[in-house]
Amino acid sequence: MKGKYWNRSNSASNALVSDILLQFSSSGCSSQALLKFSKWWYDKYMEKIKIATLAALAATFLGACSCSTAPKSQTSNNPSQSSIAPQAGSFWRSEDGGKTWVVRNIVEGETQTQPEEFEVLSIAINPTNDMDVMIGLKKGGILRSDNGGNLWKKTNFTSEKVYGLAFDPQDEKTIYASGVWNNRGKIWKSTDGGGKWEEIYSTAKPEPLVISLMIDSLNPKTLYITTSDNQLLKSSDGGINWKNLLQDNSPILKVAVDSKNNQLVYFVNLDGEIWRSRDGGSHFENISENIDKEASTTKMTTLEANPSIGQEIYAGGEAGLYVSQNSGDVWQKIRTLADPEASPVRTISLSPTNLQEILYAASQAVYFSGDKGASWKTFQLEGEQRVNVMERAWRDTNILYLGLKNL
Repeated sequence: MKGKYWNRSNSASNALVSDILLQFSSSGCSSQALLKFSKWWYDKYMEKIKIATLAALAATFLGACSCSTAPKSQTSNNPSQSSIAPQAGSFWRSEDGGKTWVVRNIVEGETQTQPEEFEVLSIAINPTNDMDVMIGLKKGGILRSDNGGNLWKKTNFTSEKVYGLAFDPQDEKTIYASGVWNNRGKIWKSTDGGGKWEEIYSTAKPEPLVISLMIDSLNPKTLYITTSDNQLLKSSDGGINWKNLLQDNSPILKVAVDSKNNQLVYFVNLDGEIWRSRDGGSHFENISENIDKEASTTKMTTLEANPSIGQEIYAGGEAGLYVSQNSGDVWQKIRTLADPEASPVRTISLSPTNLQEILYAASQAVYFSGDKGASWKTFQLEGEQRVNVMERAWRDTNILYLGLKNL
């Protein structure tokens, strides 16, 4: 961990950081040892390190500590016992493929952000640097971190309701973001890594929002966006021109594109229906009836195309978790631990390197399976907020980021 993050610090020299790490590592993790370490730190470095940097370093040191200052819990012989997070927060990071998570909630120049002020609507990860992360907020525009969320910095993008946010997977300088300006839903594009933004789409009238944005990984010039007034739009030239593919009966929540055949496009709408196109969006068919007809509900809220296997698509929602290996013609149910009608599957992530791994989140918990859903490991997220979005890093696919928002 030492070399992974602190070589990016601009607030202290390598020698200073090495001195701090050495002192900390020798202090142990008892309350008395940490108190002694804190006094040494204050006396020696308080005048040299900014408060925000101090907070970020402290958060990482405590996260790296191998023991806890809190009383140890009794060891359980129950193999299904959940891991429990030590604190609440709106943004989380995992470095072990989603088995365990840590809060990363500190914004430069501010104290610990309160949950109701920090609602994560979208996450974008630089395709060339897994530690360069951007998050779109309900209020506050876009925050950015160059150290995997250890410290967040405000950006020049201040629009509210950033539901869509994405890097071009082949060009880290090109970024797309949706938001609201003058009460109109809009999309902006940056070609210099977020320094300047150019408007490339606007709704015709006030109030409609852009509620999702998807880039075709096989052809990043192809963009799909959906709006709160039930439209599905497509651009084939990076946002210069747009085509209205569909006017649905309800808002479209998410679009998924097959990883091997980008003519195979899916979407799920607010009514819980799944639709499929085999010709890049020119024609769509409702395939919801292909899901378990005996289930009490077939309502879905999210979709995820397998990043390594063509025609394999996962769907989750109040109906639970399902997978199809033939582009939605036939679906198999994957048994989940929680009652999906009470805690619907909110987001799904699939490992591109380990085909046995499935990750999904619902309500205030994350579920990891290493055997295609035969069994699950759970991780509880503390706080009042609920899971909203989860994204996996491009290079080290064991790194994932998770965003929460209020009910």
